[in-house]
Amino acid sequence: MPGIVEVTDKDFREKVIEKSQEIPVVVDFWAPWCQPCLVLGPVLEHLVEQHKNKLILAKINVQANQSVASQFGIRGIPAVKMFRDGEVVNEFTGLLPEEKIKEFLEKAQPSEAENLIKQGDEYLKNKSIDMALEAYENALEKESANEIARYKIGLIFFYKKDFEQSKKHLKVVNHLENAKRFLSIIYFKQLPVRDIDELKQKLKVNPQDMESHLKLAEEYAKNENYRMA
Repeated sequence: MPGIVEVTDKDFREKVIEKSQEIPVVVDFWAPWCQPCLVLGPVLEHLVEQHKNKLILAKINVQANQSVASQFGIRGIPAVKMFRDGEVVNEFTGLLPEEKIKEFLEKAQPSEAENLIKQGDEYLKNKSIDMALEAYENALEKESANEIARYKIGLIFFYKKDFEQSKKHLKVVNHLENAKRFLSIIYFKQLPVRDIDELKQKLKVNPQDMESHLKLAEEYAKNENYRMA
């Protein structure tokens, strides 16, 4: 059937990861002994046929292709994962009602906010910082809960040295490891400026001066010289 392909461990990268850079690929992880898989398979195939030229269904037998199943942490089947731009963007495990599967497939196409983020990324590659910022802000306007847009706005303000604006956005997504890291850097950068040579001199005179040790460590951290800190 057009739009439906069988994949294996050997060609998964080509037919799924690489192909998803051009068009969304929905992967059905199944096995011939799995009764729910045999129920879900035809439903998926029927619904994918209604999305011709908009997405591809890739079917992989996990019994014969255990490497890919292990790589993507498949614990139960049927498992369905949606790939876009080389990454998993949505997934479900087990049987779902047909209406829910339709909703799942509708999300194969990137949202307006996701397209704006992609546009912003292109502007960044070309060093058009202000245009990138505008694209990310427009994305956030479309989807106020979009963490990627929020994080990237915070990052741009960081590099513009507008630390207050950067903090405002990064704090909203401070559960992200990279956001935490930049918030820590901002904290040190906003500490009062101290004379490193003067602090070193104080420590020569009194190596037990813990306050000077702490201030010196903060200065090194402020300049991202964590080894010295």
